[in-house]
Amino acid sequence: MAAVRFLCILLAFAAAAACRRAPDAASTLRFHNMSEPRTLDPAGAISVAEKNLLLALCEGLTSLDPRTARPVPAVASRYTALDGGRTLQFDLRECRWSNGDPVTASNFRDSWLRVLEPATASPLVNLLFSIRGARAFHEGRAPRDQVGIAAPDTRTLIVRFDHPDPRFLQLCASSPLVPVHPRAAATAGFYTRAEAFIGNGPFVLAERTPNLRIVMIKNRSYWDASNVTIEKIVAWSTDSKQAAVDAFRGGQSDWVDDFPAGQASSWLGSAELSTSPYLATFFVRFNTHKKPFDDRRVREAVHRAIDRAAICRGILKLGQRPATGFVPACMETVSDYHCISGPDFDPVRARELLAEAGYPDGSGLPPVEFQYDTNEDYKKICEAIQAMLRENLNMRIYLINKEKKVHLDDEENLRYGGLSRGSWIADYMDPMTFLEILAGDSPDNRTGFQCKEYDELLERARAEGDPKARLETLQKAEEILVRREFPITPIYEYVKQTLVDRKRIVGGFYENPLGVHPMKWIRLASSGK
Repeated sequence: MAAVRFLCILLAFAAAAACRRAPDAASTLRFHNMSEPRTLDPAGAISVAEKNLLLALCEGLTSLDPRTARPVPAVASRYTALDGGRTLQFDLRECRWSNGDPVTASNFRDSWLRVLEPATASPLVNLLFSIRGARAFHEGRAPRDQVGIAAPDTRTLIVRFDHPDPRFLQLCASSPLVPVHPRAAATAGFYTRAEAFIGNGPFVLAERTPNLRIVMIKNRSYWDASNVTIEKIVAWSTDSKQAAVDAFRGGQSDWVDDFPAGQASSWLGSAELSTSPYLATFFVRFNTHKKPFDDRRVREAVHRAIDRAAICRGILKLGQRPATGFVPACMETVSDYHCISGPDFDPVRARELLAEAGYPDGSGLPPVEFQYDTNEDYKKICEAIQAMLRENLNMRIYLINKEKKVHLDDEENLRYGGLSRGSWIADYMDPMTFLEILAGDSPDNRTGFQCKEYDELLERARAEGDPKARLETLQKAEEILVRREFPITPIYEYVKQTLVDRKRIVGGFYENPLGVHPMKWIRLASSGK
């Protein structure tokens, strides 16, 4: 596997060398998308690398404003709330797929029902559960025709809810809710072969070379094509942050979403560096089905034995905040939610908890596997946590590195030995985007954690019509996570650390709390408007 990864990096550099011999046209955007996407199926996409691509290839009823990340009209030219917010009517523009077929309301209805189909096994199916009858259909308790999604004509979509959902317009811009062309979705290789892909976004898939690059070109059939000035996008795929930075320094990449933490000081003060608060949390998952982490006291002991401030100060160095709560503090700048903090670093109390669980001074603790996905910084952070747990709890930790696809597969099937590195980046600007992933029935839980009280609080929040009461209910849910049960232990809140060639990218690229950069709006130095 290492040999394959090394070969891919060599190919990337060979491609970069070719670029130096034949410079990209002024209308070509080149960026490092970091990891290879597992899928381009909107129903299955969960990583930033996948969403970066999908939201260029596909477009939902709404899209995100590049400055604020708030929802704005997209395929839907207008949306109207009816029945006290329990019904939303979307009026669609006259839009076409990249093959010229009309985009219809039934395309959205059928695509959303596809996400809800149990056989699809979408990891983000819960985003649709506020729609009337959606959960019951997904769980096999109701037929399709009882789901509250109707397309009375080709340009009207009506969505009904049991309770108003204040997040839904934001959700309509997310990858699981973009439409899928019905014929293309049934074609073998639709998500891997450029010639089979049909999208409705500002760009279309032109080439996919696994572990090297994805090429997209302007979609001439896109409804707002006149506002898209980029003709071609080259998205490089590599797990190596260093390879990405080297290409950026060599002028072969216009934008890098991340770089090794050890280089933070060298970029400080540079016009190319941009940092901003980011709705994202780095944390460690516990496999609550494995000893000793089936005991909440051991999980809390681990939580209290980690010095988060030392990790942020000694490894990360770009203003990342130590996290003891799951919902990042910058959520308070975009909503009325007040974040909950868990216990601070307290190795004395950590050892007391371990003794209460039957492991005085770590005696009797089994060796623990700590799994993380390939990333230079993750390795350093996990090594620091390993050392802290050895020093403060006498816990023997064995680090295991896995490629991202394997890592996620192990998590999803609870095959990891005890601890697993995790992170969550908000899909929308509401605390529910973090808290619902640890619901007992969430595919993104990946801890084995089940708590009836926690799940009931989330359900109560979904049904709550009073915005203040809803957020107070979500606070109670977060308290269960970070003050009582500890199915995860948060480590730090990310900052968005981006390198941007401002001589090439001269407009349309803004920092926002979701860290999204819709490529439709990016302007290059010689691309015109």
